Amino acid sequence: TAWRCCAGGLRRLLVRATATSPRTRVQAPQPAPEHRGLRPAALSRPAPEARSRFGGSARRAAAVRRARRGRVRGPARTRRPRPLDPSRDEARVMQKVSPKRLWESYGPPGCSVLPADGGVVLDRLQARPQLNGTRAEILSWDAPTGRFAVSVSSSGERIKVKPANLRTLWDRTSLSRACGEGDWLLPIDIMLVIACCLSSRNVAVMSATSRPARASLWLRPTAEPLWEELLARGFGSRAAEVVQKARPGAVGPCLCRCARALRQLFQHRLEVVRGSVHLHANGVEVVACPVLSGLQNAGIGAQGAVRSAAGQELEEAVAKLQKPLEPLSVVLVPGGSLAQHVALTVTEPPTELWRQSSPRTTVRRVLSFLESLHGKLLQAVREAGCRALAMPTLCTGGMGMPAHLVAIAAMFAARTDFCNHPSDPIHIRIACFEADHIRAFRVIEDAMLEHFFNPEVGDEVIMSTLRADRGD
Repeated sequence: TAWRCCAGGLRRLLVRATATSPRTRVQAPQPAPEHRGLRPAALSRPAPEARSRFGGSARRAAAVRRARRGRVRGPARTRRPRPLDPSRDEARVMQKVSPKRLWESYGPPGCSVLPADGGVVLDRLQARPQLNGTRAEILSWDAPTGRFAVSVSSSGERIKVKPANLRTLWDRTSLSRACGEGDWLLPIDIMLVIACCLSSRNVAVMSATSRPARASLWLRPTAEPLWEELLARGFGSRAAEVVQKARPGAVGPCLCRCARALRQLFQHRLEVVRGSVHLHANGVEVVACPVLSGLQNAGIGAQGAVRSAAGQELEEAVAKLQKPLEPLSVVLVPGGSLAQHVALTVTEPPTELWRQSSPRTTVRRVLSFLESLHGKLLQAVREAGCRALAMPTLCTGGMGMPAHLVAIAAMFAARTDFCNHPSDPIHIRIACFEADHIRAFRVIEDAMLEHFFNPEVGDEVIMSTLRADRGD
């Protein structure tokens, strides 16, 4: 707009000067060589023509800039991943998972709430009683030992402590139990009946009206069935089972807090990224490599990228394997310079998978095959003692499986593994080579998180969406 105004003003100035004095000649200053705006010749043209020339030059310049950004200079090089450092990888994950979520997922039962800075007090330590009463800060959760890693504030020493030996500064569970019966705003029975008709958040609001109300709705044994009902109603039928696996003995409002925190932990432990899987192997222990049962390497797709990045060590390990591999089998071999292990995953579908049947039966059969494939991959990673996996979108390339079906199976398998081992989850990173695959995975992830602890309902919602898209 500014350039058009400038062009119009100079053109009028030229016309006025020529009309008043034929001998007067106004010469527009020549632009600098690096100036890429309008040329002086364009100022004497009509405004629409100048505007079209300016728009065309802008479009050409933008196209040149896009071409330069997308240009590959020199031969393509494989980025060498940094050496494995589990502590560094755990620290990167901890930047996304707050200590409060870890406390709510794996902390001791009670009404304690962890402050934002993760500060706690060590309590009832038998091996080192001199540290009792000392302040500390939660760093991470160590699943194999079932303990929190904390840093002692006074000395900076890092130790591992059981959840039962941690307390917050204002943990006063006995104070609320000492309230007298004369302080109740409502009888206990009536308060519990009213609470059964509310959501967990509204029950928490009602319990904040007074200390006796908090004691009756949070701490008394008569309120435990109330919170179990709120948990099943608000989160799903499997929420109580998963919460008890992650935090045995949790009661009261800790059930809902733990279920919410576990769902958020799953979301943080599942990454969907754009690009080839060998470029996203930083910090993981296992990289999945789709293969045929005969282990032939065509040098293309995810298999070609992984085997090329892993190098000769992987090829030597592959040569020693007995061929052909079993259908749906997963074999872990040394990953060379790429990762600690490479999981050779046989993605060949069985012949009966394509047996002629109705579309709905075929989709169910394909989903069952894909979910079994991803489940066996996660099982092999867990049995090898590894907890960080990078994988491509299996079967979307050479096998030609639809990306949305692969996304459904991968998300279902990841949720099943997490719910079976909530205190020791696997960090999963899914690398999508195409942008459409990312959208498919994220849509399925959002639908699954909405019914995370109610898999039957979530699966039916997703399948209903598929049937609607096909017009069944």
